[in-house]
Amino acid sequence: MFNYRRKRPSNCVSAGPDSRQWNDSMAHTATNFGMSEYLYKALRSCRSSFSPSPPAFTHPFMPLESSLTQNIVSLPPYSDASPPPSYSSNPACGEQSIQLSPRSRTRPTGTWTKKSGSVSLLLMGQDDKASSPSYGRQGSVNGMITLDGRDAVSEVTVKLEGQMYLIIAQGGTETTQMFELSQTLWSSDSSVDITALCPSVIPFNFRFPSTFSVEGRPDIPLPPSIDLHYPGSSGMMVSTTYTLKVKVKARSPTMGFWTKVKRMSVPLDYFPRTRPPYSISNSDLFSDLKIAPEQWHQTVSVIKSRSRDDVPPIDCHLFIPSSKVYALSDTIPFHVNLTGALRSLREFLPSSSSSKDSSPVTVTLLRQTSVEINGERGWKNSTIGKGTVRGIPPPFSHLTCASREGSLDWEGEIQVSKSVLVGGFNAGSLCIKDFIVLSVKPSSSRSYLQSLELAVNVRLVTESAGIPDF
Repeated sequence: MFNYRRKRPSNCVSAGPDSRQWNDSMAHTATNFGMSEYLYKALRSCRSSFSPSPPAFTHPFMPLESSLTQNIVSLPPYSDASPPPSYSSNPACGEQSIQLSPRSRTRPTGTWTKKSGSVSLLLMGQDDKASSPSYGRQGSVNGMITLDGRDAVSEVTVKLEGQMYLIIAQGGTETTQMFELSQTLWSSDSSVDITALCPSVIPFNFRFPSTFSVEGRPDIPLPPSIDLHYPGSSGMMVSTTYTLKVKVKARSPTMGFWTKVKRMSVPLDYFPRTRPPYSISNSDLFSDLKIAPEQWHQTVSVIKSRSRDDVPPIDCHLFIPSSKVYALSDTIPFHVNLTGALRSLREFLPSSSSSKDSSPVTVTLLRQTSVEINGERGWKNSTIGKGTVRGIPPPFSHLTCASREGSLDWEGEIQVSKSVLVGGFNAGSLCIKDFIVLSVKPSSSRSYLQSLELAVNVRLVTESAGIPDF
């Protein structure tokens, strides 16, 4: 072993401050691993021959701004950008609106008032033309009570409650207390000064809950206000009510132990607003199937035949917008396609005795209201919209025997009746569902082809896409 700290040979050139650290590290390695003195000198010589020139030394106290300025690249010259083009929401010539979000509604600022004797109830945030107060999802019932004669008033309370009444012929009745919120606004018992008078104006505030619970099922969405009656032997009645109740207690001026109670009850309309994820496309089916087939939902069924050899079955296709969630105010487009043997399709051609306006295809909106009480279930169906159907060229007269297969197409739109104010919902024992129903019937009742009725479950909501809740 050798002494690695002896004087370096004259042919070993220093490569800067890091060279000494490298030499010391190699010497330490040589000592630990028994490296020969010849190999150690050779490695030091190679290190010195190929080491680059040391970097320029920067004084540790040089200002940072000075060192950064030396490395900054000059920026390109700046010029003002041209102004953006003018914009209009109306499509220009050759353009088409794919989706359009309506403008948001304004929040009502009126005051609804009811007076009974010396007690008046004021509810803020209402439409000036509304016949009754109305609130949306988790709406804030903000109001005040004014008292004309308050000398003998001993207590003022206000209560907000929601109830659901269900009656079916098969299972009796059911009453559900969905929620009850109560506030004591003023009481002489809680007053520090027993001689203090009740305030003449007392504000209060409630907030509608978003859900309610029944035994075995928590977090049921609060249903909207409805009142439906279906008379008959299998009749049904459905009612969901929301009420604000005010109670004012006052001592009798002649008999102090006698207490008079003044009550006021105000029904409230509760309409939780919902909207679809996106608006309905305005383009037609044939253009969408090429560029955006996901815009349409397709339902396929078969029109059966009583004699397959004489009249083969036909495939029936119903196309509706893919979201299957539509606003009450939307115009819902649809498309119907029948594909099959030409001799089968002729069964849907209008006969000489049929009127010009008759069509083998009808499309309707069906609402189903179902109630379950004590294990018994009852339901009622009602039509809430009828579609407009148009045949698509080529006309039926162009069908000839030259072709063995063919197709018939219809298109149209359907709207919900303006009398419908609420969308579908599921509130436990009470459920309202909506369907688009397609009916296809051959022109002749003697046809081998059977009639087809196809129902597609959809959801109706209160608002169009793009209108926010408030």
